[in-house]
Amino acid sequence: MTKLNERSAALANGGNFDLALSDADAIRFIDLACSLGYLKAGSIYQQQGRQREAIAMYEKGLRLVPSSDACYTTLQMRQAEAVNAENKCVDFISRLPLEIAVSVIIPLVFHNHCLEADVPCPYLYVSRIWPQRALQCNSLSFIIFCQYTDPPVQFQELERFGEHVKVLWIEFERTMYDEDPLFILHDYDFPSLPHLTISYYGYEDSDVISALQFIQRTLTHLKLLTGDNYTPEIHLGRVLDVCSNLVSLQLSTSIIHHLTVQYPKLTHLTMETGSDSPFPYDTMMNLLSHMPSLVFLDLYPIPDSRFLTAIWTLPQHEDPALQRKYTFCPRQLSSSS
Repeated sequence: MTKLNERSAALANGGNFDLALSDADAIRFIDLACSLGYLKAGSIYQQQGRQREAIAMYEKGLRLVPSSDACYTTLQMRQAEAVNAENKCVDFISRLPLEIAVSVIIPLVFHNHCLEADVPCPYLYVSRIWPQRALQCNSLSFIIFCQYTDPPVQFQELERFGEHVKVLWIEFERTMYDEDPLFILHDYDFPSLPHLTISYYGYEDSDVISALQFIQRTLTHLKLLTGDNYTPEIHLGRVLDVCSNLVSLQLSTSIIHHLTVQYPKLTHLTMETGSDSPFPYDTMMNLLSHMPSLVFLDLYPIPDSRFLTAIWTLPQHEDPALQRKYTFCPRQLSSSS
């Protein structure tokens, strides 16, 4: 075992960690109750910075090696050292130039990453500097899956970071709750929220509209998704009247009363009816006449054939980037869109 231990050490020092671990395994195979094999394997893991594997190896040794072993105390010490190393957080972010931390590192960490509203994000609790740098980017995304719990879940992360939230996704079913899940929009402060997705079931049009009033000032991108045919459809005009700054809107509805007000900010509109009946020709022409900046229109089902012909006669913008584009796709919106 002494020769195996010496060879294992030489292999590890030369960077041949797999072969070194193989020799450490052989030592343990020869004598499971000997501390030598566990100490050697743990040491190799630590050389690689694999503290969790080292901790597991030392703990296994402490279970199988008798306390009378001459190196039992060493096993305890190495295990404590590995735990201490695992718990260390390197606060490198505070040593980097502010511009690099804010424009490169933090966006890289949080890119396409939605935080959970009821689970602390470890990146925001490394040190006092980490949340400061993250919040200077002012671009946090949160996702909330509302489920019935007793007692109710407390969304402590929203309470702490709500003013920095730029993207919020809420998914719930009304019948699951004694209290209204839309309380999130009026009980928490979102002073600069531009992107909101609500995936819901069983809500009345008036309930959703009422909740949107609390955040309508900053809202520019809105998705209202329903996954069944039993949820009442929402009025397009009411949504646009309440959220007057919308640039992009996606929703399921067949309730489109003739519009009387212009919505010059809206550029993208995606709609689906709750039936197989297409949007009426007169309704769609009225809609387009009140959305002068619309450049993208996605409808399901495919509209009246007269509408398909008429839209190409509408005036186009001189800038090619702002010219109107229309898609009519045989698909349905869903909460997974």
